[in-house]
Amino acid sequence: MRSHVCKVLYLLIVQNSLLDLKVIIHLHPIMPELQREGLNGMNLSKKKFDFKSTYEFILGLDEKIRFVGIINDLGRLVYGGMRPGVISLENETESVKMYMEFALISKLHTDFDSKLGEVLYSMTVRKKIKMLSFPVLDHLIRLSLETDADHERIIANILAYLKKIQE
Repeated sequence: MRSHVCKVLYLLIVQNSLLDLKVIIHLHPIMPELQREGLNGMNLSKKKFDFKSTYEFILGLDEKIRFVGIINDLGRLVYGGMRPGVISLENETESVKMYMEFALISKLHTDFDSKLGEVLYSMTVRKKIKMLSFPVLDHLIRLSLETDADHERIIANILAYLKKIQE
């Protein structure tokens, strides 16, 4: 688990720093694995998927989907956003913090993959919205739904779609 935590901390530091990559690694002795492994230790997949098609497919599943975002392993939104006409419940700064949190949680979940299997999706239910996360290659697809959305149908459709694009 320490290795994943170090890598995630490293990613968060790099994202929020103007320092050179080598300087950051040397300034953070709690991450000796990174000095040995460098970026090759991050298990980034060579496969890509079509962000636009994925976004459009998911957003078209149900009018109760508020947000579809594709987040990279650094916690940055690389594609997507709110459904046109829907207003976000959080401000931009809070959104950026949430994306980093999602990336961190996703990385931490991989520590249990060898014993429990890979995460297919995760769901959080809050008073005002439901949130879904789907790890795909080296990204995370994140959705927010209205509380009365048919999340089981949405999940089934997304899992079927992701199975097709990962074959």
